[in-house]
Amino acid sequence: MLAQAVRPLPFRHAFHSAVCRSFSQGAVLYCKPPKYVRSLTTAAYEPNSKSKWKFNRSTHSHDPSPFFRFGVPAGLLAAFILTAEAQAEDKGGITERSTGIVYPQFISDDSLRKQYLVGVGVRAMSPLKIKAYCIGLYVDVDQAKAPLAQWRGADAATLLHDHSFNQVLLQDRFDKSIRLVMARDVDGLHLAKGFDRSVIPRVRRAASSMNMPGGKEALKEFNGWFRGKNLKTGTEVVLHWHRGGKLTACIDGVVLGRLESPALCWALFDVYLGAKPVSSDAKNAIFNGFHTLLTK
Repeated sequence: MLAQAVRPLPFRHAFHSAVCRSFSQGAVLYCKPPKYVRSLTTAAYEPNSKSKWKFNRSTHSHDPSPFFRFGVPAGLLAAFILTAEAQAEDKGGITERSTGIVYPQFISDDSLRKQYLVGVGVRAMSPLKIKAYCIGLYVDVDQAKAPLAQWRGADAATLLHDHSFNQVLLQDRFDKSIRLVMARDVDGLHLAKGFDRSVIPRVRRAASSMNMPGGKEALKEFNGWFRGKNLKTGTEVVLHWHRGGKLTACIDGVVLGRLESPALCWALFDVYLGAKPVSSDAKNAIFNGFHTLLTK
């Protein structure tokens, strides 16, 4: 069913400008947004005599966006709209709105190299959707330029469905970090068990089909770092993946341990960026962030 025009959401995000570009060209979007999304308006739109919404061309004028020109599957568009709305960009970084947790725009890894924030999402535990922690991805932009150069200018939907792009993200070609911030009190043993459930099938796959053995032993050492830890709300856990398959884990800036295991590095980051992520919300936000990064 064709729906009336979706009005852009009031946030400062690259997705906002993409929505404006699509409507300035009279694009038709094949979806019906959630009621509360339809209720959000900006000065760029005004009601006409038939109580429908039309774009005020005097307010925005942009070139057409190929992503929106031909219509977008409803589920995918809604995911990107809600993902972008869940993040509020500030000068100092991004706030994940459902939890209020702030992610700085840059961090320095344990080698003191600066890494750039790509995107932020939240991990909710089923079936009650209890928010456990927020997830943010940082990358070393200078190192990532060459490996990601062929996707420069690609839209978020293309990146999300491009298997080759996903493979490059999970290769050992540039430094990256996952920053987890607890949205509730979490026992370290509980977190370690969660890593076990998610990572063990992946390290088995790494050993059997990717010629990366040793992941299971490395995971056992990794999980030992968290046993006996009490992670209060707001505690940050940062996992740094350095080229060469080197992993460093920190809690609130204090190094827990270091090890070298390409298999474990790949498996841990595949948990959040792979084909079956533990949080599609976080993955959508991160890939939308790569779109923004690759169009700068």
